[in-house]
Amino acid sequence: MESRGLQQRQPFVIAMVLAGIAVASLSALEAKIPAIAEFCGLLGDGCHNAHEYRLFGLSLAPWGMLFYGVMGMLCLHRRQWVFWGAIVGFGFELALVRIMIENDFVCVFCAANFLVMLIIWILEFDTKRLWEMAALGLLSFTLAGSLITDGQLVKPNNETQVLALVDGTPIWLDEIERPLSAPLHRHELKIYELKNALLQNRINDRLLEVDAENRGISVDELLREIRSKIPLPASHIVDHYYESGLYRSLGEWTGTEAEVKDHIRVALHERDSSPLVLNYFELLRQKYPVEIFLAPPTLPSTRVRIDGAPSIGPADALVTVVEFSDYLCPSCRKSHAVTQKVKDKYAGKIRWVFKDYPLKRHPGARELALAARYADTQGTFWRFQDELFAAEKPDMQQVGILAEELGLDVDLLQQFVNDPVQRSALEQDIVAAREAGVSATPTYIINGKMRSGAPSFEEFSELIDQALAEAQELPKMESADGQGR
Repeated sequence: MESRGLQQRQPFVIAMVLAGIAVASLSALEAKIPAIAEFCGLLGDGCHNAHEYRLFGLSLAPWGMLFYGVMGMLCLHRRQWVFWGAIVGFGFELALVRIMIENDFVCVFCAANFLVMLIIWILEFDTKRLWEMAALGLLSFTLAGSLITDGQLVKPNNETQVLALVDGTPIWLDEIERPLSAPLHRHELKIYELKNALLQNRINDRLLEVDAENRGISVDELLREIRSKIPLPASHIVDHYYESGLYRSLGEWTGTEAEVKDHIRVALHERDSSPLVLNYFELLRQKYPVEIFLAPPTLPSTRVRIDGAPSIGPADALVTVVEFSDYLCPSCRKSHAVTQKVKDKYAGKIRWVFKDYPLKRHPGARELALAARYADTQGTFWRFQDELFAAEKPDMQQVGILAEELGLDVDLLQQFVNDPVQRSALEQDIVAAREAGVSATPTYIINGKMRSGAPSFEEFSELIDQALAEAQELPKMESADGQGR
């Protein structure tokens, strides 16, 4: 039966593979054929933005053609392996979708390719292998998020360990590690989440075993006792699941009608009584001591120059928060309200520094950053910044209106924005940010610890409280160390 199903799906899978090759080929030709580029341009700069991303130094289109070529060969010679290829490919496509969402652009070829992979994934979907699909899909999604870069990595000068020599010129370890610190940390977080999820399940299993042993019953008897508080599903519900075929979403069972209905009844009862089991786990954690030693990965350490950057708060504050942001970044705009609350909460206790990191894929972001820098020279940076973040989609026309409202000279502002010296200074700051490991917006560095993304107000408060506690503890440790000597 399974072999027959594979044969029936084979033509559809091959058709999708051919469609994928066509999409990847058109994507590769977009920059060379004006008609394709013109078509993509109707939908914005998404295709151009997508071409900036790299996997092992190559653009994504050739990788797409290679992938579909391999999938075609598997269809013809190793049909059973197509399942694995579909899961891996779909994980990578989900990573690309996340990149587009996070950076607010749409590539028509990426969208078409996602649709192709989604259809292949549906054709290869196997309810009997859900855990395998979930594990491999999550792994490929995580790897793709770590390996796909925007092609803008730079080479710092920090000399730590030589990884390679090219014509006698060294490539240092920091050149590789520091720009990748943020994505590597995200990868470590995913690994931690996988471990923690499995650990929690193992803890629950062990708690059941301990409790059952103390009560002199088996684990199965204990579970039946917990679930018995929920009645078995009525016969008409079981009949409905059987007659409508809905039971297939619960499991694949064979046998007589009565046997299948027994399976349905048990599955529905387990599903409905799951909240009781979860609540019992919580009670067991209060009853028996549980110590967890698995810890989440620490935030990556980095350093960055902040002299000359706009700042508020005491210069000698125990904690310095450095914000890297882009006035056209959707996540930055949403998080601005959170950072305002944080600044108010810790006023007088922390120093807040703002650093520009306008993304290349956001046309006009550099000009907005330069306009805000001009406002800083006139002493109105923070008011100017608030207005930029509050605008629905700011542009230089709105900047001119805002400048007039704040009493700024619009002509001088425009001269400042177009000044090659100021533009060069901005580019140097962007390079320095990349050297520090900043690869996305928003990014925050809290006393040398880098947090990518937009933390909630609660998480931000926790990070700053921890940094304050560590900073207050440091003088005590240094004093104790001095006395010891």
